Formats: sequence, structure tokens, C-alpha cells
Amino acid sequence: MITTHASGARRRFRQVTLLAIASTSLLTIYLVSLLKPTSVTALALFSMWLLLPNVLLAWGLWRSARKRPSHPIWDGAALLVTLGGVVLVADPIFWHRDPQSAIAIMMTPLTQAAAWVVLAPLCWWVSRRSGQA
Repeated sequence: MITTHASGARRRFRQVTLLAIASTSLLTIYLVSLLKPTSVTALALFSMWLLLPNVLLAWGLWRSARKRPSHPIWDGAALLVTLGGVVLVADPIFWHRDPQSAIAIMMTPLTQAAAWVVLAPLCWWVSRRSGQA
């Protein structure tokens, strides 16, 4: 009975994480549109570049859920990376405007990748220590 409740809570946390990734993706597209790109192609390319980490995280979580139940720490790390990406995009748009803001925004996926490179081994270690992959 406890195992069923725990797996149900994990499933809900996974659903909340995937919903957060989807909503932050929409928010990112909106923030890109606020930058007023010069063409639809520029908007599409800029959006695709900024959404790449979200797509990869969602795909990784979906794929890991198909194999076996994963530790919730992975969902928490993905949530942190995704929300951090939105903050990194919103910061130069709303709070710290300057001529180099576009460079900072373009570096957001690389910063998210660096955060994932740091968090993934920690998540792996925590999940192994608790006995669940």
C-alpha cells in the first residue's frame, strides 16, 4: 500500500514537472516575442535555440519513466534547470537591460547545460544512495 502511494506521488511529481517544462517553454516563446525579432524566421530560430534544453529534459524524463520508476530527485533537478532558464531569459529583458542582453540570452541554453552537467552526477549519486535508479 505504501509503495503504491509513493509511486502515485512520483507519477504526480513527474506530471507536474512535465507541465512546468511545457509552461516555461510557452513563457520562453512569449519572452522571445517581447524582444521583437526582425522576422518570423528569427523568432523561430531564437525560440528553438532557447527551447532545446526544455525539449531534451522532457524527452529524458519521458524516456526514463518508460524504463522504470526513477527517483524524484531527477524531476527536481529538471525543474530547477527549466525554471532557471526562464529566469536567465527574463532577467536581461525586464531587470538588467543593456546592449549586451542579447548575448546573455543566447548563452542561456549553455548555462542550463552547465547546470545539468553539475546536477546530473549529484542526482545519480543521491538516487543510488537511496537504492533507486
